[in-house]
Amino acid sequence: TNARAAVGALPADPLAAARDAHTRGLVRRALALLDLAIEAKPDDPAAYAEKGRQLFFASFPEHAATLLKRAIALGDQTPSTHGWLGAVLADTPEQADAVPLLQRAVQGELDGGMWWHSWVRLLVRLDRIDEAEAELSRALALPLDARWHGGLLTEKVNVLCARKRPADALEAADAALQLAPGSDYAHFVRGRALGMLGRLDEAELEMDKILHNTPNHADATRAKQVYAAARARRQAKR
Repeated sequence: TNARAAVGALPADPLAAARDAHTRGLVRRALALLDLAIEAKPDDPAAYAEKGRQLFFASFPEHAATLLKRAIALGDQTPSTHGWLGAVLADTPEQADAVPLLQRAVQGELDGGMWWHSWVRLLVRLDRIDEAEAELSRALALPLDARWHGGLLTEKVNVLCARKRPADALEAADAALQLAPGSDYAHFVRGRALGMLGRLDEAELEMDKILHNTPNHADATRAKQVYAAARARRQAKR
């Protein structure tokens, strides 16, 4: 097979070899190893789960979802596999199906920062603000990695904006940027808070920071246009 030609003989532990290859940036080799592992043991859920996780990172969500669902159908009950599938489905039309999956993930791995972030983010997207606020309180009290703590703070900004508390939202955005200064999304939600406060020049500047790093950022482009139009209307009334 093409996979066999790419990697040669199957290592004793193909999943460990695939993870190592992925860590070193050898994505094609990692996926080829996993294909061989699935070929060798087609009823073993572990290789399906690992390949689904790697395809998620490679931005192939539909393929990732198929493999993760297969792993679960074969008996994989680990919270992380449910969490990965939930994270994939959260940005698809199957969004509602992600709820029990991510709920299971955070209950099974309290220190899983990615699951907490995906879980709270999903609740915010579903406009379940009361639940999002309660789960944020739980998550922010945990000793999570700074990356995920910063991500949770960006969702706190969204919750506070939904509560019409933009001053508190701005404070949370500043805290998020301290933890993740390179986060485009932290700049985006900071702009949202500033816009609600009527500080339109500053809100537009936050979008400019994003567009400097990511020129084709669609949400930042739209938000910049909204803030610029609102500023023009305000000036026209003077």
